[in-house]
Amino acid sequence: MELSNAASNHEDSPFTFILGQNDQTSARQKLNKTSAYMKATSINGGAYSARVTLENGTPVGQSTTIKLGQGTKLRNYAVETYGEGVYVRIKGSLTGGVNAASGKWSPDSI
Repeated sequence: MELSNAASNHEDSPFTFILGQNDQTSARQKLNKTSAYMKATSINGGAYSARVTLENGTPVGQSTTIKLGQGTKLRNYAVETYGEGVYVRIKGSLTGGVNAASGKWSPDSI
């Protein structure tokens, strides 16, 4: 599928991470080489780490610290490695006393 260079999937979707139950977002199509975006609006604790993965869980980016209220871009190489239109998600690692977090995310940024 050929996609326009201007294509972007940057609209935000809600997410909720709960340690031991759900620690990843839903999968969404990534349309360009920009970073993914995540903003936590609630964290039970201090901060947590997150990384972009393929839909099957294969990591395609480095782990990044997510702090409450800070919009964070998550660098990844999903499109460069697997092509435009690949499905990705963000996997959270809730550590250091953090057992829940929620907010919004998008596979592409502007």
